[in-house]
Amino acid sequence: MPTRTGYISTNTFEGVLEAGVTDVFFGYAGGPTSVTKITLTNPTVSVTLKLSINRTDGNSVQVYSYTLAAGDVLVDTFGYRLGYNDTIAIDNSDDGTVCVVNATYTPSRT
Repeated sequence: MPTRTGYISTNTFEGVLEAGVTDVFFGYAGGPTSVTKITLTNPTVSVTLKLSINRTDGNSVQVYSYTLAAGDVLVDTFGYRLGYNDTIAIDNSDDGTVCVVNATYTPSRT
């Protein structure tokens, strides 16, 4: 009997963050989501960014906090695995930071 193999599709979020907390990515339904890279580009004044992972069971952890000067770019390749509706949130101290999230989603197959 042949083995079924899953497939991976690439999903990307891109947006400009306002001051405050923004959920920049949600885990997909039906299979695990792996966030492979987050790129944060600060084109304006100095900002402080705090990245948190929020689980649907109520657990939350702040992964890091960085201050970026104007023109700085942070490339996060730590890798995060999200379940359905888990979120990655960024608390940004000022408007204008550009955020790009690259992720892969592997649907569950029955």
